[in-house]
Amino acid sequence: MRLKAQLQTFAKAAQALLSPHVVSLNPLDKSSTSPDIDRDYQKISFPLKSLVLPPHPKKSPYGDEWDILWLGHCGTNFRAKAPTSRVLILNDLTVPSPTHLKPHPFAAPDIYGTMYPPHTRLVHHPSGPSCSLAYALSQRGARKLLYEFGVKAFDKQIDFMLGDFCDNTNDTIKGSSEGVAGEGRGREESEGLCVTVQPPIFGHHFPEGAKSDIYATGGGLVKMVGTLYVRWSVRMNFGRLVSGAKEVLDQWPE
Repeated sequence: MRLKAQLQTFAKAAQALLSPHVVSLNPLDKSSTSPDIDRDYQKISFPLKSLVLPPHPKKSPYGDEWDILWLGHCGTNFRAKAPTSRVLILNDLTVPSPTHLKPHPFAAPDIYGTMYPPHTRLVHHPSGPSCSLAYALSQRGARKLLYEFGVKAFDKQIDFMLGDFCDNTNDTIKGSSEGVAGEGRGREESEGLCVTVQPPIFGHHFPEGAKSDIYATGGGLVKMVGTLYVRWSVRMNFGRLVSGAKEVLDQWPE
């Protein structure tokens, strides 16, 4: 219900993340050794309201130097190599409480929910994202992907290949010795510059009577009804909107 306002705030955070100012503030991005992200995450986390935004971008309200904006996913990690900065959107009431931050109904809560204050949204460069629920390409990013997937290699599911492109690596999927439908050939020289957000602004929706073997566990199927990560879900409030109701229901209340 609040998508426009969310994207306006995300645009400011993306501009800040891509600015040389934020890069200069990050002590770990200038280190020649691998940073200990788990120990030093506070040093690379910058509240949006404390940052000076760069001059207005010329091409996009989200900044000019990105290839992919990954706004809907089912999980991503933080990068352990530069760029590692994180921009924090604090006190965001559209973010569910930490107990509701899960990529699927059977998952444990996302770890960042306990690292940062409740109702914090993080904008950062992704590592290992999956699920292409919602993403945007710049023209520069589209050119790079035509080369990556049309010339170098097309050998995995599309979201895993996009993840490799954003990681600048050819890593195989965790838990697999052979990768997924290929070995990521040629992806190690990728130059993708991607920006993501946690929790994602778009989430999987499970309607009444849905059956998903993707999220099956122990032979069972997903039985929940709702939209992951989204508090005031349009899909969950369709009936109320059609009937002219003045209020919408929060599916992940405190």
